[in-house]
Amino acid sequence: MVAALAAVVTPLRSFSTGKSRLFALGADKREDIGRLAAEAVLAAGGPYQSHVVTADPEVASWASHRGASVIICHGASLNADLEEALEVLGASGFHRAVIALGDLPLLRKGDVDKAAASSGFFLIPDRHRAGTNLLACDLPCPIRLAFGEGSFAAHLAAISNARAPLTIDAQSLARYDIDLPEDLDALAALDAGESLTAAERHRLNSILSLAGRPTA
Repeated sequence: MVAALAAVVTPLRSFSTGKSRLFALGADKREDIGRLAAEAVLAAGGPYQSHVVTADPEVASWASHRGASVIICHGASLNADLEEALEVLGASGFHRAVIALGDLPLLRKGDVDKAAASSGFFLIPDRHRAGTNLLACDLPCPIRLAFGEGSFAAHLAAISNARAPLTIDAQSLARYDIDLPEDLDALAALDAGESLTAAERHRLNSILSLAGRPTA
């Protein structure tokens, strides 16, 4: 897959009001954790053009300063905004999209490369195999997106109905997202022998320190 024909798409809400289920940490720490995770996702985009989908002016400014294109959405729903973004990208000449959620602190460039180069659909579920942390598809996308609770099963069913090729990578470190306090506990319990780069280790330790968890 030629890099110029694949786009990385990341939906981001407000840093200041996001991650409400981590309310016990306080607004400032939630915001800092959200930014660190989102920075990891943009960094993993590598040579691909990253597009941040948002309705928040602060997030739009943050993304622009980091070299990402911004697609202003209407905030109707996550899936509606993403589907609108995919239509815009398809009309702009992109042949494939890699949708990576914005709270994947250990997403790697290799994950994005595999997703961009695969045929049909490429999915990375969360560590419970309940949600979908990353979904790649050709454009136009032949299914309705179903991000949210139970999205992995919903996406599998839709892909099956579309009779489209599918690759699943359930072992990627991108299976770790940050949504609930238990997700931070899981990151803190990550095997110390996991082969993280120095940058990944630093980012993870920064997140865990903000969350009051032991560092890896």
